[in-house]
Amino acid sequence: MKEKYEDACFYYRKATDIDSNNANTYNNWGITLKQLAQIENNIEKLFSHLEEYLKYCKSKVTRSDIENDTDFVALKENPRFQQLLDKYFPKEKS
Repeated sequence: MKEKYEDACFYYRKATDIDSNNANTYNNWGITLKQLAQIENNIEKLFSHLEEYLKYCKSKVTRSDIENDTDFVALKENPRFQQLLDKYFPKEKS
């Protein structure tokens, strides 16, 4: 089953290359990514997938979307989660 989710993530990434304005593709990719992470239960792999997702989707989602996503609750305390958010969604300096 894991391979099917990995394949799906690969094809969603390819689909965004073809049509970068298709919101359904980004949404489905995010859902698939979360499901894959639940199967893997591997924090390093999860962060790798999350970074790939953020790299391709940063123009389609906001920092707030990611911060408020209940699927990422377990990651919020991890410094790496904040580092990724800062990398792809830098906070504006006051």
